Amino acid sequence: LHLQSDLQANKVYMALVILVILTEDASFSDTLHTRLTMEKVPWFTHRSLNDISLGSLSTVVLVRTVKKNMAQGRELHLVTNCLGALVNMAPNAAQLHPAAAQQITELIALLTRRFTRVLKTAAEAKQGAAANDGEDYDEGGELEMVSEVVRLSLQIAAASLNDRALASNKHLIYSLLYQRSSALLPLLQSRRFDDIVVLLNA
Repeated sequence: LHLQSDLQANKVYMALVILVILTEDASFSDTLHTRLTMEKVPWFTHRSLNDISLGSLSTVVLVRTVKKNMAQGRELHLVTNCLGALVNMAPNAAQLHPAAAQQITELIALLTRRFTRVLKTAAEAKQGAAANDGEDYDEGGELEMVSEVVRLSLQIAAASLNDRALASNKHLIYSLLYQRSSALLPLLQSRRFDDIVVLLNA
């Protein structure tokens, strides 16, 4: 997945489907987060990753894949499957590496900005504002898609802060607090995510 652009699409999907299936097993996710650690990750050149669990490393790679494909506006199926694997792993996430915590929070902030922008466009269209090229444009489909992706990202954070994992995922708590104004507060203006945002914002 990290080398997505260098691989054939069918190989990327195959790897992702296998990961989604494996992460449905709680013991597999628990092993990734608590028993398997890499001292260094030489092929990851975006930042130095030292003493990182395979669970945290998987989180970093999956979130980066989601962010890349969301920015390029393609491969929605890939995005939802990456998020699916993350949701599967989240309840067993423990001792998240600072890089993994940062990626999760940055993803929520990115999607929050996207949701706010799409919601504003939808409101303008509803009031009869002219759409692109002067044609009617139905924003409803994109709004629902972005809303679902936002909800999944919030579920990942919330599940990673369950009672069992709360104490060990302090980096995620710090990261959410640091980016609270950009990642969580704007979502309070929409009632779509009240159940999760209120919990995280507390």
